[in-house]
Amino acid sequence: MTIKRYHSRGFILLSQLETSSMRYYTPESAVAITLGDALYITSGTASLAGDGDWDRTFAGIAGGPLTAAEATLAVKIGVIPPLPHYQFMVPVEANTVLVATTHIGNAYAPQDSYNIDLADTTETSYLFMIDDIDISADAIAANTYGYAIGHFTHIT
Repeated sequence: MTIKRYHSRGFILLSQLETSSMRYYTPESAVAITLGDALYITSGTASLAGDGDWDRTFAGIAGGPLTAAEATLAVKIGVIPPLPHYQFMVPVEANTVLVATTHIGNAYAPQDSYNIDLADTTETSYLFMIDDIDISADAIAANTYGYAIGHFTHIT
């Protein structure tokens, strides 16, 4: 699949958003959140998910940005839940290998809050299942290792 717009970071929703599925959480204070960042719940607030935070407290993907100054306990951030019918496009982390058709059908651990790691399949609750890839010239110009297109899957 070839996409017409590329982004440098984050899980960007390709599916039609069902607005009734959005969840709203208080963000962690003074932490900037970018559209497409993965968030998890810690101490009652939505925080940036890092490697190892993809457990049962994974909340979903930020539906909009907040600056660090805006991120206070007085506001809420919209979060797209990791429903299996939502398709996302995400940059592949700097690895030694370009994302390839051999990765389609495999599930990988998200890395940081904004990309996936093709070398990591060890998370315990949520993985990103690759359904398609984009390694067109435009995609590689935007992100050296291409883009994965897929959905979140919950494992036990």
